[in-house]
Amino acid sequence: KKLVANDGSFSQHSLNYHRMVLDTLACAEICRKRFEQPAFSAFFYKKASLSTSWLYQMISATTGDGPNLGANDGTKLLPLTDCDYRDYRPSVQLSMALFQNCQAYEKNGLWDTHLLWLNVSKPTQKAPSFSDCNYDQGGYKILRFGNASVFFRFPRFNFRPSQADALHVDLWVRGLNLLADAGTFSYNSSPDMAWYFNGTVSHNTIEFDGRDQMPKLGRFLFGNWLKTWLNLWK
Repeated sequence: KKLVANDGSFSQHSLNYHRMVLDTLACAEICRKRFEQPAFSAFFYKKASLSTSWLYQMISATTGDGPNLGANDGTKLLPLTDCDYRDYRPSVQLSMALFQNCQAYEKNGLWDTHLLWLNVSKPTQKAPSFSDCNYDQGGYKILRFGNASVFFRFPRFNFRPSQADALHVDLWVRGLNLLADAGTFSYNSSPDMAWYFNGTVSHNTIEFDGRDQMPKLGRFLFGNWLKTWLNLWK
C-alpha cells in the first residue's frame, strides 16, 4: 500500500529488490489459493499488477536481464530454475500469470519453471507490447526505438536513495547493455569499494569536482536528497 507507488515503482530503487517484492506477493497469493482463503483486496491486486508491469517493461525478453539499477546483492527468493541469477523472466512470468492473467513470454523455456513447480497454469492471453514508459513517481523513463532501449534515472525520492545516480543513462541494443550501471558489488570487499559503486563516479551521469551528487551519511545513507522540477517556458 505504501512501498509500491501508483506507477508500480518500488521503494528500494532496485531491480533485485523489485523481484524480491514480486516473489513475496506471488507466494502470498499462491498460499491464499492453496488454503482456499478469501481474496485479498482489490487495491492489493491493483498494486501487484502495476508492480508486475514495471518489471516486465524493464527486462529484455531475449536475455532476461535488465538495467543494473540500485542494490544487486543477491536477493532471490525463488531459486526454482537453472536460469542465470540475472535472468528475471521466471519471476515476471509467474507474476504475470497470477496478477494479470497473461503470459509475459509466449515460447516455452526455463522461465516457465516457476509455474510448473508452484502449480500455476500458464494463461493463453499475451502480455502487452513493450513501450515507452513514464514511471514518474519512481524516477524512471524508458524510451525505445527499434532494437534500442534507453533507461533514464531521475531523482524522485519518497524513500532514501541507496545510490547517487541522478540522470544516469542505460543504453541497450539487441539485448546488450552498452552503457551500464555498475551496481553495488560487495558489502565486504577489501579494500572497501562501496564509495565507488554507490557514488556518482560509477554512473553514466555528470560529476562535478569529484564529488557525489548528495552528501554521504554513513555507509548506506545519503542526505540532502535531490529534487526534480519542470520549468515550462512560454
